[in-house]
Amino acid sequence: LYAMFRFGIEFFREPDAQVGYLTLGLTEGQFLTLPLAVVGASPLMPPGTVKMHPGIIKIIVGDEIPVAGMTSNDIQRLKEKTFEAVKKMIVENS
Repeated sequence: LYAMFRFGIEFFREPDAQVGYLTLGLTEGQFLTLPLAVVGASPLMPPGTVKMHPGIIKIIVGDEIPVAGMTSNDIQRLKEKTFEAVKKMIVENS
């Protein structure tokens, strides 16, 4: 869930001036998030609160999603591939 939120929020943020937009019109933050999943964070910070509880989370970094040859026309397809990769990592590691 964190990875999906982070990827989405990057659409509303200005890219770093020294980096700008990268391949496919994505920001560096989006590329650094692909694919990443955080498992077990819900009990530490329950939805609707800012209070955090101690505990352990698992951060999973998935395999690279190839983007060679993709253009800005492929952004939706890349989003779908990323969502499926993160979903698979969460299911396999929950």
